[in-house]
Amino acid sequence: MLRGYRCSDCGRAENTRQHNPVRDGRLRRISARLLATHRRTVGPWCPGIPGEHDAHPEHDLTVDHIVPLAAGGSAIDQANLRVLCRSWNSARGRRGVGYHL
Repeated sequence: MLRGYRCSDCGRAENTRQHNPVRDGRLRRISARLLATHRRTVGPWCPGIPGEHDAHPEHDLTVDHIVPLAAGGSAIDQANLRVLCRSWNSARGRRGVGYHL
C-alpha cells in the first residue's frame, strides 16, 4: 500500500494524475499560450493543412496534436502541436487521421 492512501489503487491513481501532463494542467497552459500567440500574430484564422484542409477565417480555434497521443505522440512537445479550427480537429479525431507527419 502507498503511504497516505487507504488502498494501493487510490495511490497509483493519484501518482498518475501528478505525472500526467494532460491531467496536471501543463497541456492547458501550453495550449493557452500557443492560441494567444496565434491570435496575436495571425488573428482569427485557421491555417489549415496543405492538401487536406484549406485555410479560412475562424474564431473557434483549438490546439491539435499532429501525432495523436494514442499513436505515441507527445502531449506537450510544441513540435507536435499546431492550431486548427475546432471542427477540423474534431473531424481528424473521429477519422483517426494524423498517424503520419
